[in-house]
Amino acid sequence: MMCSKSRCYLAAAVVAFVSALSVVVAAEPQTCALMTQQTAAAIYGMPVLPGRAELIGQMGGHSCRFGGAEPVGALNVGFVEIGVIDTKVAAQGTSATPAQLFKLAAREPEPGKTIETLSGLGQDATFSVSGDDKTVFVLSGDKILIVCANYSKNAGVKAALIQAATAA
Repeated sequence: MMCSKSRCYLAAAVVAFVSALSVVVAAEPQTCALMTQQTAAAIYGMPVLPGRAELIGQMGGHSCRFGGAEPVGALNVGFVEIGVIDTKVAAQGTSATPAQLFKLAAREPEPGKTIETLSGLGQDATFSVSGDDKTVFVLSGDKILIVCANYSKNAGVKAALIQAATAA
């Protein structure tokens, strides 16, 4: 799943919305090809491990997680992650549109979360902060791109996440 702690991955509402679906996900795309280890380290502000491909549950998506090479706190190891959700797969058996799924994923309010609309990326884009999670969501066609950083030490993490989303 995408970003842990504060759910910088798809909001719980989306998970609930499609959790009952039995979806067979097609062959895994090359999600890790969307970001280099060097880019992930720049976003993180410290060295990261090589990317590890992961399935995003039954959401019709895949992600690539670059774990921090060393702890950033007593028990915390941060990471950078990039993922792509195929809204056609996520919405199978429903009438949900890509825009509706994006709204649930990127604009779902939660205590302490700030959401900022971004311009110039896809049909809709946001930057959100929730605790130590910083995430850029981009809706482009029937895909939702998610780029997030957890426990980043980069003071310019917002700009780095936007740049990575633009490059993907």
